[in-house]
Amino acid sequence: MKTVKFPVLSIFNARDQLRTIIADGPKSTGYSISEVRAAVKVLDKLDEAPADATAIELEDAEHAFVLARVKDVSWTIAHADIIAFTEAIENPAS
Repeated sequence: MKTVKFPVLSIFNARDQLRTIIADGPKSTGYSISEVRAAVKVLDKLDEAPADATAIELEDAEHAFVLARVKDVSWTIAHADIIAFTEAIENPAS
């Protein structure tokens, strides 16, 4: 089990950004059905968490899926918030 804490950022909401990254499949390949299942599990956890939640609990496999998706993102801007967001995903509490 991993706890991913949502950092407070200035240019975007970390929880909303994570939702967008998970909901949208990779642009080059899309999602396989097993990846759709993994994405839906994470999206359900985001939906079930209170609106003011500052973290999300993920199973190890869910975290691995999220980490792979976040690492796959091609950002169109350079900003310190992107680094903070990515590091929050890369370094969850166990």
